[in-house]
Amino acid sequence: METSSSRAELDLSPKQRKVRRRATIAGGVGTLIEYFDFAVYALVAVYIAPKFFPGENALVGLLFTLGIFASSYVVRPLGGWYFGRLGDREGRRKALIITIVTMGIATGLIGALPGYDVLGVGASILLLLLRMIQGFCAGGEISGAATYIAETAPAKRRGFYTSAMAMGSVGGFAAASFVCGFVAMILPADQMASWGWRIPFLIVVPLTLLCLYYRLKIEETPEFKALPKSHVARSPMREVLTKHPKKVLKVFLLVLVMTGTGNIANTYFATFLINNRGLGSSTVYWTIAIGTTVVVLSYPLVGILSDRLGRKRVIMTGYALFILVAFPVFLTLDNSTNMVMIGVAFVIFMLVHALTTVPGYILYAEIMPRNVRYTGQALGMNLALVLTGVAPLFVAQIVGVTGTITVLTWWVLGLMAIGFATISTVKETAHDPLLEEAVPVTK
Repeated sequence: METSSSRAELDLSPKQRKVRRRATIAGGVGTLIEYFDFAVYALVAVYIAPKFFPGENALVGLLFTLGIFASSYVVRPLGGWYFGRLGDREGRRKALIITIVTMGIATGLIGALPGYDVLGVGASILLLLLRMIQGFCAGGEISGAATYIAETAPAKRRGFYTSAMAMGSVGGFAAASFVCGFVAMILPADQMASWGWRIPFLIVVPLTLLCLYYRLKIEETPEFKALPKSHVARSPMREVLTKHPKKVLKVFLLVLVMTGTGNIANTYFATFLINNRGLGSSTVYWTIAIGTTVVVLSYPLVGILSDRLGRKRVIMTGYALFILVAFPVFLTLDNSTNMVMIGVAFVIFMLVHALTTVPGYILYAEIMPRNVRYTGQALGMNLALVLTGVAPLFVAQIVGVTGTITVLTWWVLGLMAIGFATISTVKETAHDPLLEEAVPVTK
């Protein structure tokens, strides 16, 4: 049965449809690159550690390496403030072009960076600096992409269109796993440890050029162009903190739950299976890559469900399922050596995560006012990511002490309690117009 929204979309001119396609591709590919960057670092952390933090204790080197991974999250709020201000005052398009170019350059440079044997401690410092540049730009990337797609998508299909961005985020992990798995498969172990780990970082360069091509062709969003100058905030950060602090808090808590579960699976499962279980890196990478691809294919369906059933209902279903599957999934990872079983456990965990991720990205945009939408999302999301970004480091220490990954069941249960308490206070937004008449701000 044809809906009014689908009929309205058919009535669009070819130019309007092209604009929406470009917006969706530009947002999705950009988010893919962001998460590809971050995932590659986590996946090859076991190779980076001895190159930049050599020493007799391999665990200490790995913890230092994961600590640098966490540092890129620490600077995200600063990037969110800078690009949020730029996006809310000068336009979403300009901010998104800057983030993707700078992030791509920093990632490529990591792939070419000499190790400790050449630069000494300088290599470790440069690695930290490049990761912080990545984090700074990433602080404005995902919130900007969500804002752009939300403000360009058809009114009743925002969940479906924004699923492209969610596909990009998890697709980045899948692509990183495929690339790392392929490189580890074709290279001997000593060459993978020596220089093969650099290849995935260098692949980001052509991906960045592809995304830049699309972003240079997109136009500014209709909503931003229609925003009267009298409604533009001189200081979007002050505006959102003084007038919408509860909305920022809700975004913060919901993202804390979403990334607190997702980051463990996406960035720590591989390290655990290779280091703690002694499984082959190529096999682990391929298992995660195939599993993630299966999950990504479900994202458009989840987006459609959130458009029809509402964001809250889909997200709460995800929370309930996490409570049911957390212990069996961790138990399987802890005890099984059958990669099929491990892959199934990973897919189940990530399918449940999809129910909280896909509706989440559009929900954060929908609850924020137009004139501070970019900044409000960036602030709430990045503050949460500071905490969950250190999750792999925290988890590695906990698992190292306890000797078991099943203890993380309590981590998941605690996050679900936060999630249920927060989502119950959020107004359903799926069927509301995104455009509102903002009150003129004080200059």
